[in-house]
Amino acid sequence: MMTCVANINTIAIALNGIPFLADIGFQFCQVTDADAAKVSLESILQTGRGGVIAAFLGAFLIAKFETWLRPHVHPNLDIVVTPLVSIIVICIPYILVVMPAAGMFSVGIEWCVEQTVMSGNVVVRLIAGYVGAALFLPLVAMGMHHSLIAIYTVQLNQLGWVSLYPVFAMAGAGLVGTSIAI
Repeated sequence: MMTCVANINTIAIALNGIPFLADIGFQFCQVTDADAAKVSLESILQTGRGGVIAAFLGAFLIAKFETWLRPHVHPNLDIVVTPLVSIIVICIPYILVVMPAAGMFSVGIEWCVEQTVMSGNVVVRLIAGYVGAALFLPLVAMGMHHSLIAIYTVQLNQLGWVSLYPVFAMAGAGLVGTSIAI
């Protein structure tokens, strides 16, 4: 439930006097934690979903659109008009298509990893550990290692410990050893 501040004039005076906000019916509202959790679960745009993949796709789309648009804009207006129009045109499909698609891709990767890591078959778990160690550092480089938090949580709840930490630490140690060898 949203709770709104009752005495808007006190807040307005504290913000160096904008009391006219109360006259036009503006209210300062405070969102509770329960409201934030409810809204975030219902939203197609969620924190930690898509991440760098969406950023790469967005940069690619805007670069392609700017390349296409630049010859059609007068050279005197190019420095202002081309970026502005590119952002305006690409922003809507980026927010409504690219970010949710990248989020679904991230969730899919998370689900696949969870199914293999928590498998009952020991051989599948060994192969998953090897693949996880091989892919962990590229995931870190792309910012997608946060998708593994769900797997950490599942392992903590089911096992009481996280089996992936030692494997990922070995991946980092292997990279350090390789860099020293080179």
